Amino acid sequence: KYEKEIKDKQKELVNQQKELAKVNAQKRMQDAADEIAELRRREQERRANDGNGSYTLDDSTKNAIDNAVSKMIGAMNNADADSIIAQFEALKEALPSGDNPEENAYAAQKLSEMAQALYDRAQKETDPVKKAQLLAKAKEYADEAALRDPSNKNAQTLSNNLTDRVASARKDGQNATNSAVNDALKEATSTNKSADDVLNAFDEAYKSIPKGDNPEDNAFASKKLTEMAQALYDRAQKENDTIKKVQLLSKAKEYAEEATKRDFSNEKALNLLQL
Repeated sequence: KYEKEIKDKQKELVNQQKELAKVNAQKRMQDAADEIAELRRREQERRANDGNGSYTLDDSTKNAIDNAVSKMIGAMNNADADSIIAQFEALKEALPSGDNPEENAYAAQKLSEMAQALYDRAQKETDPVKKAQLLAKAKEYADEAALRDPSNKNAQTLSNNLTDRVASARKDGQNATNSAVNDALKEATSTNKSADDVLNAFDEAYKSIPKGDNPEDNAFASKKLTEMAQALYDRAQKENDTIKKVQLLSKAKEYAEEATKRDFSNEKALNLLQL
């Protein structure tokens, strides 16, 4: 009895430590995000006032960007993948753009550092969908770094190394999504599952839908969302409780709308919205 209690307490302590680490990481990311927001404002102002690209970043701005990148990378290990990608995208927008060679070389260096950090973080990610997203974003940044500064060998090497890994990770992520969605579809057709059970199952499956702006991911996500919307619509037709039926139809509409946003050519999703 006491041995079990000790193990339970130890497990509880480990979970508390993990949650604390996440909270601390989130705070550090938010601190960096605040700095990034100011950097983005300054960069946007600079672009508006100096369209010819002749202006060279001053040392104080470079130092501010360096610090923001370091803070973001330092907070990554315990942060959620979606939050990491969102903040890195904001940071990317704060980097200088234009034709100035010095600025391009500097931006390429930062993009290369960010790509490497995303790759390293992906190796620790246990969720195959999120791992695929991290690697895809790392590849995107490495590609852009290599384009903006062809002499950046680190970016070139990382980009080349990531080509096959991104494809493999995307396949693993899609397999995980297919499994999660199929489980939810089974719940929807089960005769002994309540509407609440079905909705909860679909909420869990939705977490596995890939995020981001990659065209292949968007097409795949749209297809899965359409399958989920259709299943919920079909389930709603068998629901006698008016309130539950409305909830099922509302969720079906929500998924169908997102499916059309992620792939405008998805006729099945468009047809669902007409029902």
